[in-house]
Amino acid sequence: MRYQALADFAVNYPHPLRLTKGEEVSVAQRDRMWPEWVWTTNKDGLSGWVHESQLTIKGKTAHATEDSNAQEISLRKGDVVESLRELGGWHWCRKGDGQEGWTPGYNLRASAPEQGNPESSGI
Repeated sequence: MRYQALADFAVNYPHPLRLTKGEEVSVAQRDRMWPEWVWTTNKDGLSGWVHESQLTIKGKTAHATEDSNAQEISLRKGDVVESLRELGGWHWCRKGDGQEGWTPGYNLRASAPEQGNPESSGI
């Protein structure tokens, strides 16, 4: 689904955590605003937020249930993106130039399909 950015959004974590399926991480706190997101740290000391559905958590450790990437995406107000996945209030989006990453859903508004484009109108 296509969305438009309601405001600028800057990347908060320039070195995103990337996990491969089966990788073990240590688990810390959950985010207060987004409780489905868990702060995790890999064996190399790199940390980032991972959605709970992407982990099997046992105490203070967890294993990734799928490959994941904590990359955020910078947006400017008015940017149009395609949401490829939504988890816990965040959308994995693709910009027109091919960049992909997470952005919070509160910053997105559904965008009308382009007129004259049968693919975007569901035909």
